[in-house]
Amino acid sequence: MITEEDAEAGGRLVAEFEEFLVFLIRSDLSTKTIKKHAGNLWYLGGEIIRDLDDEFETKEKSNIRLLDYVGSDGGVFCRHLDQESELKSYDATCRKLWRYLMQKDKIGSEPE
Repeated sequence: MITEEDAEAGGRLVAEFEEFLVFLIRSDLSTKTIKKHAGNLWYLGGEIIRDLDDEFETKEKSNIRLLDYVGSDGGVFCRHLDQESELKSYDATCRKLWRYLMQKDKIGSEPE
């Protein structure tokens, strides 16, 4: 069952992913690379939403931070990726997202 809190948490997550994707587009990456990052964000978002449903009470869902799921070593375990190349790509996206978020927090706005 999707609650209002689930929808709000998902909406915030999508907004942050959209900001990151716009940043990637402005970084002059190839379309293929941007699509790969977008696909990996889809996996990351699915793992975060699963975690929200499994682990958190309704009142805690509004306090979830994306930085709790990505770091300098990659992202949370993704149960849908089997091949090492897929996992490496996923972790590369998560590391890039982590660097983006750290820079954004540091300067208070979107990095250039």
